[in-house]
Amino acid sequence: MSDNGSAPIFHQTVQAGGSGTQGMYVTQNITHNAGFTAAELASLMGRLREVAPGLGMGEARTREFVLDVDVLEASDREPEARRSAGRRVLAALQWAGEKAGAAALTAGVQALVGAI
Repeated sequence: MSDNGSAPIFHQTVQAGGSGTQGMYVTQNITHNAGFTAAELASLMGRLREVAPGLGMGEARTREFVLDVDVLEASDREPEARRSAGRRVLAALQWAGEKAGAAALTAGVQALVGAI
């Protein structure tokens, strides 16, 4: 806590989980990956990259898919950019259906996007 002379200002940094608020006198910085450990997040992102060529999307869309996976994985990116990328990844997985195990990855991506 710091004091600006007229009212206290609280600064809070949360490293895992929680929810963020920002106001006139309160700022929270949240860094988390939806309850995923670093190893779990890396595994999910690696698996998404592995299945991309087998989803039947064509070469250009596959490149876009992998770029979206990169954005989704980057915890230093803006939350809205990560959510948007995650929604595009989900749409591609749902379009692909059972191809290359896409359906099995959907729940993990949904959990991550929902918590960003």
